[in-house]
Amino acid sequence: MTSHMSNLFILDLFLVYIDYMKASTFIFLKIIKVYIPKILFFIYLKQLFCSFYHQSTKCFSIKNQMS
Repeated sequence: MTSHMSNLFILDLFLVYIDYMKASTFIFLKIIKVYIPKILFFIYLKQLFCSFYHQSTKCFSIKNQMS
């Protein structure tokens, strides 16, 4: 009876470990699929905005110098 209960305990620990691995895999995949593209997109937008902003300020300063 004791070995049967210890086997059930080991099985229960194994099932808990599998559930933990599934949950951590789900969280990891969510980070990869959702958050990393958002972060990359915002970095791209920031660079795009900064490049346009710097271009417009350079053009503006050149116009001021010419007049």
